[in-house]
Amino acid sequence: MEDAIRNRLREVQLQILDAIVRICNENGLRYCLTGGTCLGAVRHKGFIPWDDDVDVKMPRADYNRFIEITSKSNDPDFFLDYYMTNPTYGRCFAKYCKRNTLFIEPNGQRQSIYVDIFVQDKVPGPEWTAKSKLPTFIHKLDAITTVRWEGLEGRDLKTRIVYWLTRWMPVRWFFKWETKLMTRFENTDAKYYLNYGSPYNLVKETIPISEFEPYAQLEFEGKMYNVPRNWNLYLSNIYGDDYMTLPPVEKRVTHYPQFISFDTTKDDIHNK
Repeated sequence: MEDAIRNRLREVQLQILDAIVRICNENGLRYCLTGGTCLGAVRHKGFIPWDDDVDVKMPRADYNRFIEITSKSNDPDFFLDYYMTNPTYGRCFAKYCKRNTLFIEPNGQRQSIYVDIFVQDKVPGPEWTAKSKLPTFIHKLDAITTVRWEGLEGRDLKTRIVYWLTRWMPVRWFFKWETKLMTRFENTDAKYYLNYGSPYNLVKETIPISEFEPYAQLEFEGKMYNVPRNWNLYLSNIYGDDYMTLPPVEKRVTHYPQFISFDTTKDDIHNK
């Protein structure tokens, strides 16, 4: 991706991030930067140089409230993409998007330019995450909805068989099932958070709530945003103790789109 296009993409993503933060501040909702966005704040005070996405996460109660607010919103600039608003949506976390934009993933998935919003659910602890079959089962359910959303291209035979066996089932059934399973400890005194939608090791993602809240703040692209209170523990868990060291060039992964448009009303479309 050309630097000029990446910079424009980042500008839009920051607009979306600020819209999310505004909604959270106006409604007393908790959020924090997560994944590579949190790492970028710590190591670069902004985007990781080769990165081109933004991720946040919220505790379940705040996430549910955010979904409720944005699913009913008539905001002229932004909208919620989630199974409640989009019957074809296929992930167990939501996306907040900029209207009149287009981002076509390498696999051909069409969507608007977005910020991922992950959810933190309560769990007993890392030992439970390691031994329980529930996280693996939830990932399998999520894989089914993802294939229904993205298509069968490049999928193995087992995935294709599961797809054909379940294609008659509405996607919302899977999400309601997933949500019920993910929230089984919501009304308990469980002391850990887990992001079931994380691409990282789920045991390492199982972190004490007390290490997340109350949040700290760090600079990201010239503004201050919430990050985990013990961001060092969080980043060490996810990326290892040497997270401040830049990875080798071959591991600097980016999300190159096939096409990107910053204003579909003007056919402002760019190839990757």
